[in-house]
Amino acid sequence: MFFNKEKRILKKYQKEVKKINQAYEKVKNLSNEELKEKISENRIEKLAIIKEACKRSLNMELYDVQLIGALALIDKNIAEMKTGEGKSLTAAVAATYIALEEKQVYIVTVNEYLVKRDEKEHRPLFLFFNLSSGIVIPDRQENKKLEYLSKIIYSTATELGFDYLRDNLVYTKKEQKQKDLDFVIIDEIDSILIDEATTPMIISETSKEENGELFKINQIAKKLKKGKETKKRIGLEIEIETSEDFFLNQKEYHVYLTEKGIKKVEKELKIENLYTYENSKYVKYIENALMANHFYKEGIHYIKKEGEIILIDQSTGRLTPGRQLSNGLHQAIEAKEGIMISPFTEVKGEISYQKFFLSFKELSGMTGTAATESQEFYEIYKLQVITIPTNKPIKRIDKNDAIFVKEKDKEDFFIKEVKRIHKSGQPILIGTTSIETNEKLEKLLKKENLKINILNAKNTEKESEIISKAGIENSITLATNMAGRGVDIKLTKKAKELGGLYVLGYERYKNRRIDNQLRGRAGRQGDPGSSQFFVSFEDELIKIFGSVKTDKLPKEKLEGKFFNKIIEKAQRTIENQNFESRKHLVEYDSVIGKQRDKIFEIRNELLENFNTEEKINNLLDYIVGKIFENVEENLTKYLKIEVKGLPKEEKELKRYLSNIIGSKFQIFKGNQEEIRATVRYIYLKNLDQEWINHLTMLESLRTGIHLRGYNQKDPLVEFQKESFLLFQEMIEHTKINIINDFLYINIKFKESLKKS
Repeated sequence: MFFNKEKRILKKYQKEVKKINQAYEKVKNLSNEELKEKISENRIEKLAIIKEACKRSLNMELYDVQLIGALALIDKNIAEMKTGEGKSLTAAVAATYIALEEKQVYIVTVNEYLVKRDEKEHRPLFLFFNLSSGIVIPDRQENKKLEYLSKIIYSTATELGFDYLRDNLVYTKKEQKQKDLDFVIIDEIDSILIDEATTPMIISETSKEENGELFKINQIAKKLKKGKETKKRIGLEIEIETSEDFFLNQKEYHVYLTEKGIKKVEKELKIENLYTYENSKYVKYIENALMANHFYKEGIHYIKKEGEIILIDQSTGRLTPGRQLSNGLHQAIEAKEGIMISPFTEVKGEISYQKFFLSFKELSGMTGTAATESQEFYEIYKLQVITIPTNKPIKRIDKNDAIFVKEKDKEDFFIKEVKRIHKSGQPILIGTTSIETNEKLEKLLKKENLKINILNAKNTEKESEIISKAGIENSITLATNMAGRGVDIKLTKKAKELGGLYVLGYERYKNRRIDNQLRGRAGRQGDPGSSQFFVSFEDELIKIFGSVKTDKLPKEKLEGKFFNKIIEKAQRTIENQNFESRKHLVEYDSVIGKQRDKIFEIRNELLENFNTEEKINNLLDYIVGKIFENVEENLTKYLKIEVKGLPKEEKELKRYLSNIIGSKFQIFKGNQEEIRATVRYIYLKNLDQEWINHLTMLESLRTGIHLRGYNQKDPLVEFQKESFLLFQEMIEHTKINIINDFLYINIKFKESLKKS
């Protein structure tokens, strides 16, 4: 179904491109002013004019395949374009077309380097049509609001998502930065909406929970012994046994304490029962400490820099300063590394990448690898994948993997291959999955007197310089997956004559898509090139997911479809797990998302001009109505003021409470703006606090809801029911707290309210 529809759309675009080229012949001799004046609603003519504008402003000739890609983006599809086919320019052309229709366009890329590069490269095209362009990245906070006024905005998915959350936590309208979310074009859409979509974006604030015991907990965790999960058949049944103190399930990223381990922890903490309500925090602490010590590794998942733990993005290989792992896991890593432990945090707001990008009115994207995920893209985002033909035939030679049983044998063979290729003068790009492996190979290659240019998250400031040298003859560039997506390595004439770029993957990634991105650095736009990956059965990917018995295998290099299938199976296993995680996240986030949308709707209403008296009266009507459902029980439940002597009639009670609140606002002498600021502040303060508490409760509910499945109940349905009841309770608590704040408040903060 997807394939037939794709073929029809592609044929349609190819016909349109012929018409664009015909129209181009009629406009290419016009002056700049005549070109701009000729811009109309006619799609063909408009794209012909943009094509000529590219030539004049960027000195770049648009290929037919780029025009096809631009048409796909304009029509809200995914353009699958091979690496080196000019996706960045394709996005700029589509953005120009859309911006000329008076829509604001966001172009999302995978990292800040590409944000800066792409906006700078294509700014002359936008200026040709008097379209403003801006950059939204963390180090431009001061001008961020101004950048958001641009017609075309370049940014990363994470920065846009966090700004969206921040805009829905402000206390005045003028603090908001983003305008309407009109149209978004996502470069490397599979990376952002698939590879990175298993973790939601979370904004947190400091919690009151103490963290002083974590160093002690870390020492206890170090004493516990890791065991293995084994299956034992007893009659017709299979029992799972776990030896030692805990079992680390690396496939599910979870820790399970055994009975033996529980008793050890209880003894060390000098408590009788680890699983009482009072001691429940220690379960989280010890599990986090075990994960920190046995799963999270320096140089792979994070680095230590100036007394801080800085996480490494597993898809891009880049550092993510300011980000933290949630639920105390970040603090557990700090305790493990013996550095100052940052305060615990609690969630103020969260949103998944899927939910955020579905908030845009229109969405499209590009990537070199989307066809395998066509169904997922269509089901979740209603996006059709269109595979765009290459401008020139691909000449790259992709060799079969070099496979070894032992890591040492792979290492020795790999070094020999690097030396052999280097003698030919071909430029070499070596890809690794981590900083740890990256630095290990650097030492080994330097021992062979080879000059290495190394690129990883620790030296991003030299990224442009290193990439600019990667296509020069005799160069060897050693990089993490930072050198994958979006990196354009330009070859010298001599390098092309020697056979082009030779890409060597020291190990397979957990995702075939990232492998293909690395491989795609070679053979761009018809250039020559080669690629090969190296694998050992001691690589983490194979050890965890491959399940290979190596006893009878030879030590020399292994070849054949059987061994390649083992690697492919391991990668597919991880991809399937990630798909389930994404699906799971979408299902549960859709439930939370409806509640989040309601909270954001209430907040936006409060930030706009509203009738203060009407707001307070509606709230009083609600509370008084609730009280008189059962006066004896609800009077003290809903009112925290002295209830003795309060009127016993509904109308009289409302009048009495209204007079108390009115007297509080006499300080403002009828100044409606100041009264409105006070009411808004009290509303938002209580709404935000209750929402924080609600998110914490939902996280606890979501963590344990899967256990309902053992009782023949659908966990998702149960989550929907219980989260709805919790949301109703949250709204009621908010209303109660607001009214009581009005009744209790002693207004002495007139000046501070003016400022807010």
